[in-house]
Amino acid sequence: MIGAEQVRLHLKQAAVYHEGHQLEPVALSLGVAAFPNQGRDRASLIEAADAALYAAKDAGRDRVAVAKLSI
Repeated sequence: MIGAEQVRLHLKQAAVYHEGHQLEPVALSLGVAAFPNQGRDRASLIEAADAALYAAKDAGRDRVAVAKLSI
């Protein structure tokens, strides 16, 4: 999760411009899942990460959520 949180923070601090105007900071929600704790194959890992992503959005967005253990 530390890596995902670093990506989220780095993107939030990036200056993004469109047509010469600086845009508001970018918000990023991420769902993280790891083999084998949250899934033992590609499909179950994607499903776990997707569920974690929706949990991050439901918790207020612009955050990282880790999938629940499936063991």
